[in-house]
Amino acid sequence: MLTLSPKKKKAAVAMFLQYYFWSFSFIVFHRDLDPLFSHAVLKKWHGIAQNAHFCSSIMAFRILNEFFRRSDCHEDIRAHHFGFHSRGQFIQQREIDRVSKIFMHASYGSLRLRRPDWNMVDWQRRLTRRAIPFLKFLRDTHFKRSSDVKGEIDQYLSMTTELMRYAEKIAARKINASAT
Repeated sequence: MLTLSPKKKKAAVAMFLQYYFWSFSFIVFHRDLDPLFSHAVLKKWHGIAQNAHFCSSIMAFRILNEFFRRSDCHEDIRAHHFGFHSRGQFIQQREIDRVSKIFMHASYGSLRLRRPDWNMVDWQRRLTRRAIPFLKFLRDTHFKRSSDVKGEIDQYLSMTTELMRYAEKIAARKINASAT
């Protein structure tokens, strides 16, 4: 465990939360924009907005996958730097390699690929199974004397529950639509 100043702890937690909520971008947030893009003039921008949400989510998944992986590099922010014992990565290495190939550098292979058929709701479930215990650990250890931060973490935990419920509902709708 690294010794982090209170300011660095709060900044690291804010970074974690930022990426965590970005990870919901494609599954949840872009769907709220669908009515906006129904206007004929804006319709052409719908795909661009969807791709931006998709890329934002993928980037957040990749960053947080690394966050939960152990590393000796003290420059990277990792869950174990807080004393949290993580189960490690939640996305398999072959999937991460594909993410890297498609998104992290320009390649001819990525030009041929359309949006991959990754099960992002499953990735979100796996990430959430890491995120909730991590946030509870932070609340109960590092911020146990700070009622305002504890309250804020509790709000994020509640928001996580609602976002996951919404994501599961969307996934169920998608499965039902493909079955009919």
